Amino acid sequence: MKKARWTVIVSLWALLTASACLAADGVRIYDGEELAKRAELIVNGIKIQIFSNDIEDVAPLLVDVRQDGTETMESLSGKIDKRRRELFDGLEMRLKISKIREASTARGAASPRASGYVDLVESIYWWDNYNDPGNYWYACYDSRAMACFTHVKSGSYDIFDYNNLEDATWVYQDTIYEGISYAGTLYGDYSYKCYGGVATSGYNVANVVMYFYE
Repeated sequence: MKKARWTVIVSLWALLTASACLAADGVRIYDGEELAKRAELIVNGIKIQIFSNDIEDVAPLLVDVRQDGTETMESLSGKIDKRRRELFDGLEMRLKISKIREASTARGAASPRASGYVDLVESIYWWDNYNDPGNYWYACYDSRAMACFTHVKSGSYDIFDYNNLEDATWVYQDTIYEGISYAGTLYGDYSYKCYGGVATSGYNVANVVMYFYE
């Protein structure tokens, strides 16, 4: 088992290194399958992106979204998820919500803030993420803190994290099985932070939520 996990760590590291240009906005996402982008819009300075190969028309997911300046990252995800559960429960979909920042407060730029304060800038919701045995998913972002919540709907996963400042490698955290959830956090100075899961059973499906803070 240790040898197998070491092989996975090497593979994850190779993919992480090779994926440096996967996303222009700095978020690296991988799950072995490229999901089609079905929608992209900006609401109240927040970018919404919806990806799915199972759902072609995602317009019904957006019917509750308001353009009156009152929406937040949290309210948008809640409204979209409510419609998803009503209309498309069980179908794979990824929702990415990003706070649009001015150039002066872009990634890595110093900004005044109270000690200990962090601001949510990226959130990823990965519903019904299917993985063949040995396949894996991960998401990474340059951030001060991140949180990952994983619920296994079927099969099992080895969970790894990566904190460039502290570890500079993928670190095994836990193995979770069907019906079990995992919650993990990474924090510290501004650095590259990731969470990933490796499918270890014959049929593997998980819901994954990640939050990145600056």
